[in-house]
Amino acid sequence: MRASRWTAAVAGLALLLAAERAWACAACGNPSLPMQPGGSGVMAGGSGTFGVSLRGLAMQVTHPAGCADLNNCDEVPAQELHDHQVVLAPVELGLSGEWAFDDKWGVEASLPVRSVWASVSYQTPDGADYVPADADVHHRDETVAGLADGRLMARYGQSLGGVWVAARLGTTVPLGATEEDPFSAGDMGKKHQHIQLGSGAFEPVMSLDATWGGISQQTTAYVTLQQPLYANDKGFEAGRRLLAGAQVGWKAAPDLLLSLIGEVGHEGGDQWQGVSRSDGMSGLTEVRSGAALLWRSPSVTLTAALRVPVYRVMEASAEEPGEVIAPASLSLGATLPL
Repeated sequence: MRASRWTAAVAGLALLLAAERAWACAACGNPSLPMQPGGSGVMAGGSGTFGVSLRGLAMQVTHPAGCADLNNCDEVPAQELHDHQVVLAPVELGLSGEWAFDDKWGVEASLPVRSVWASVSYQTPDGADYVPADADVHHRDETVAGLADGRLMARYGQSLGGVWVAARLGTTVPLGATEEDPFSAGDMGKKHQHIQLGSGAFEPVMSLDATWGGISQQTTAYVTLQQPLYANDKGFEAGRRLLAGAQVGWKAAPDLLLSLIGEVGHEGGDQWQGVSRSDGMSGLTEVRSGAALLWRSPSVTLTAALRVPVYRVMEASAEEPGEVIAPASLSLGATLPL
């Protein structure tokens, strides 16, 4: 048994070192953080929790612009071939609360504050620095920050044959700032913003998770679906988001749980004015590996998790694709009983 645990741990660490690159849409300038599974475990009726979390990642997007042949160039403005190299770092501070009406029914809410730091540089294909004629039209050095979309969920949980099963149903709450159609502005050579802090729409969310185990081991499996139903008042409709995964944990100490994570995440393509832009977010699927720590005391529960994509694919685009490198995402959390 001990050997199998070490084998699983070594395999998990090996996967953590295998982060993949991916060929991407030309305008992946609106980065998203991986979806998170819901909480697990039984709460006594009339009890609640308050949580604080911090999570983030860093990514680099490189995509070509301009034309190899200036005499046959339909871009605005017409300029020589060069690369946009954009570094994006979304960070989110989240506040959350949960209240159990009894040992089965409860309600959960979350309120995130998001900051996206962006930095851009330009190079010609031979590696020389380049100053484009539209240097601040598509990207710029900036930080966009504010409230992001919240979430409100109802939860029903029950123990079935020693397995705690919880189902959640709710919606996102459109609190984050949205932008006018950036692709329409970009087509005309006008300055625009791809980074949005929200979707501008109520998006139904449903999830199911199951937790089981004994004194020294605990396993949680989960699936979450976020399904947009309509476009916001500016014509933007986000793609559906899906998360499915499992965490297998062992008690490294009486109050310390060490878990290995395996997940599949999917983010569908965005639409503007009912159209999926070939140079927009066309769809992303990731297989992620990771590890998590949970330390629990009577007064606080602390968590830390690292996730790394070991396989990433983006749906084909009619535009010449760029490259995305996003090595890892990190999340930290603290939960206190009310």
